[in-house]
Amino acid sequence: MPLSVPFRLFLSVVAFSVFGLMAQKITGTEALWVARIASLLMTFFGAWTTFRFLDTWPGALWIKAVGAIAEVVGIFTGFPFGHYAYTPAWWPAIALPGQHYYPLVLPLAWLMILTGSLALASKNLAQNSRVGLVLGSALIATFSDASMEWVMAGPLGYWIWQSPNPILHADWRNPLGWFGVSVLALVPIPFFYRKPDATINSRLNAQNEAIAVLLIFLAFTQVTGFLSR
Repeated sequence: MPLSVPFRLFLSVVAFSVFGLMAQKITGTEALWVARIASLLMTFFGAWTTFRFLDTWPGALWIKAVGAIAEVVGIFTGFPFGHYAYTPAWWPAIALPGQHYYPLVLPLAWLMILTGSLALASKNLAQNSRVGLVLGSALIATFSDASMEWVMAGPLGYWIWQSPNPILHADWRNPLGWFGVSVLALVPIPFFYRKPDATINSRLNAQNEAIAVLLIFLAFTQVTGFLSR
């Protein structure tokens, strides 16, 4: 089957961003606003692509709401991820009381990571177990975030940890918080979404594209980190 429109747009932004990072490395010139807009579009098209697999508005809204609320609580209290603060570098961001910032794409980022993780788990783990599917998806999402911490809180400067663990590049509570919030966000999803059917090519295509978005985004993050050094 041909690639979907949002996935083609996602791949185009990724390719453009990689080219831009290489040009920046060679010339030493940073096009800040171009990079910010590309980051925004990458998250938007990635979330759109993974939503095609999820294929349920109530499920998508629930994931975004849980992720958004967890972030607000985390920003002000340090629970459940540990104490951290977002910076204006993750554009666009709004200012909150207490000199805090909240990136507006956070709900979409949660949707992209969790739905991509769900797609990967449903292809490889616990096909007949809702509990196994939720736990497997949450583990994949937790490891996905852990792999990005050194880049997001490092060269990109999207957020700052108050007491980062030198191995995790984040607070030691962050993996626990990510796993817990992911489980909460994913618990109702197996009751909403339609499991891919081998006889429905469009559903399998949507699943494969959601997996590809997750893996490509994680790989792109690593490339960004190394080229930004």
